[in-house]
Amino acid sequence: LEDLLPPGFEDDSTYVIGLINLAQLTGAIHLLPGLFMICVWCLDGNTLLQGVAWLDASKDTLSPVDLAGCFDARRDLTRARINSLRQRIASLPSSDCSHSGACKNVLHALFLLAMSDEPYPFVRLCEFPTAQGLCSACQERLATLDEAEMSLIWAELPELVGLGQIEGWGEKRERE
Repeated sequence: LEDLLPPGFEDDSTYVIGLINLAQLTGAIHLLPGLFMICVWCLDGNTLLQGVAWLDASKDTLSPVDLAGCFDARRDLTRARINSLRQRIASLPSSDCSHSGACKNVLHALFLLAMSDEPYPFVRLCEFPTAQGLCSACQERLATLDEAEMSLIWAELPELVGLGQIEGWGEKRERE
């Protein structure tokens, strides 16, 4: 999260609605995908609907179009996450796997854990403690797949949050 906030801002998602409005006003559309993702994953429903009130009685709110976009983005990011998890699990065990049966059991457990975890789209399965139960070949393959999937989701982020394609954003690639 801290990598997506502008320098000088605290790691506090209450700024995100104001930042979305500011980015739109200034034409800084390249900031919007990350800001919408923060909005979708970090703000509760009440804050999305009501906005953020400040001490000076001003209020940052999302436009109706942006609010609807947040709901759609949550759905689309969740779908992307599930598809990404399925893709990685289906690509394992590694062809060099030394414990196929055991690794398949660990992969099943990893999938269930990831599905029950916070539905944030950028999930690295190799960082789950359960992944340590995989053989070294499967651990290595999983780490490679994790990075590839994170890159794919990042490249698709503008479309996943309803902004369409943004020139210069990420490199579109095919899944392995």
